[in-house]
Amino acid sequence: MARLARTVLLLLALVVSTTQAQNLVADKLKKQGLTAAAEVWDLAGVSTPASNPKAKWTAFVPSNAAVKGFLTEMGLTMADLKARPGLAKRIVGSHLLLGSNVRAQEIFANGNTRVANTAAGSSSRLLLKQAGGKVTVAGKHGAAANVDPAYVAVDDNKTIHVVDKVLYGDGYYPSFSALCNARAITLSQFCQAAAVAGLDSTLDAPAGFDHTLFVPSNKAFIAAKLDLGAGAAAPSASAVADVLKYHVLAGPAQPLPALAAGKHETLLAGQSVEVSYKGGKAFVNGVQIVKRNVYVGKAIVQGVTQLLVPGKSATAGAAATTATSTAKPSASTTIKTPKGSISITPGSITLPKLSITPAAAAAAPKSPVSINVSTKAGRRMLLDFGWGASAGPTAMEDASQQQIQAAVDGDESAADVGQQALGGSEDLSVPGTANLAEEGIYNW
Repeated sequence: MARLARTVLLLLALVVSTTQAQNLVADKLKKQGLTAAAEVWDLAGVSTPASNPKAKWTAFVPSNAAVKGFLTEMGLTMADLKARPGLAKRIVGSHLLLGSNVRAQEIFANGNTRVANTAAGSSSRLLLKQAGGKVTVAGKHGAAANVDPAYVAVDDNKTIHVVDKVLYGDGYYPSFSALCNARAITLSQFCQAAAVAGLDSTLDAPAGFDHTLFVPSNKAFIAAKLDLGAGAAAPSASAVADVLKYHVLAGPAQPLPALAAGKHETLLAGQSVEVSYKGGKAFVNGVQIVKRNVYVGKAIVQGVTQLLVPGKSATAGAAATTATSTAKPSASTTIKTPKGSISITPGSITLPKLSITPAAAAAAPKSPVSINVSTKAGRRMLLDFGWGASAGPTAMEDASQQQIQAAVDGDESAADVGQQALGGSEDLSVPGTANLAEEGIYNW
């Protein structure tokens, strides 16, 4: 009983302190002229929990020009971003280090290269480098940003470093070309299919491809034994285009779970798919969506590991147990389209060999950790962030940072927590992925 009373008092104290300081971060950002970033933080719902005096964090905050450039590159306006609060959460999370208050002189106290996990997850690590008097920070993909040498102290537990670019983390890409380049191991077959169908330029249209897409991973193409090569068994470009159109919803892009359950028309005339939710999971035609809300320009991608076939669907309950397994059709399946048909027969068609060479597998480092890396100049040390009070964080620090993490996760947490291992596949950080890479079989 006494323990429960202490917990209640702790939470009350946390709520009071958060309320008292709820505008601290937004006010500080605005006073520094970082008005666009302040808007993104508010949209992500992070400003209030991040203002808690007990919360400890370091943030790399993009300048107004950086935010404007990012929106232009993504083909979005601020109004578009407001309709995609999940994207705002990922942007903030990919620039935020929780539990470490690191100021300029401390970043490179143990070497000129540093690696840091972000609130967006270990698959959105940051790489910081110091060279020639300049400091840069890079996200999962995309260009590195320059870090302003003058840091901004929010309070004794919080520090802002201004950067000249928005960093790209896992879960958002400026174009389908960027997505295909960053996820060649997992999505090369989809990207090849788009090229065969002549849809690659449509997906990367300058005005933006404003649709929700269900994008199958290589695992889906392998399970279907669909040959996209130039042989006699290869389907026509128009037939492949119709299959891909069946994976695209008509109308503007909508994220999960805002995308309503029920039938939705696709870009394949007269054909619809059915979206459903069960037990915190999402399904399309009974196939589980294993990677939620990947923002690609204006488009929103939902990752699946099975091809969607018109007229075929499974129950959500069955999909919950089968969608993540290696699905193999038990009989020949014909996908009929207005411009031809594709016959999928298990074992009758050989998938072309992937034209990628996976890197050697490596176990994902745990934080904090030291890694010795041999170079021509000798050896250098890559250190993860691990600073903090020697006695460890207090209960109130933990609670305040959990609130920030919850705000960053939002509706994504149900999918991402279960998919953390899959999200790291591109880095070959999952045990056994070296063998899978040889076969081209990667989950989303």
